[in-house]
Amino acid sequence: MPLILANMRRLACVCVSAAAVGSAVAAGGGESRSKHLDPVIRALEDLRRSIESEQKNAVKNYKCVKEWCDGEITTKMNQIDAAKEVVEGLRSRSSCFVVLQNQTLPAL
Repeated sequence: MPLILANMRRLACVCVSAAAVGSAVAAGGGESRSKHLDPVIRALEDLRRSIESEQKNAVKNYKCVKEWCDGEITTKMNQIDAAKEVVEGLRSRSSCFVVLQNQTLPAL
């Protein structure tokens, strides 16, 4: 997210510069136009490349995070299933214990 904001700031600066250069060039000649617009065009191209690179990195990061999350979900589901089996085993043992506890013992 910080890179996106930085790129937006750079784009705003380039746009303001382009507008200033455009109005200055409108009063000047053709050679002046090329001289003043070339840096703006290069800056816009650099910004485009930067945004494209950031997008590729974001896609890679998303894929990595998704794979990790999918693995964690599978692991947690397996752990939950194992815990349910343990709980059921303990419940069956405790119900046997309750039945035995409620029986009366024969007198000696």
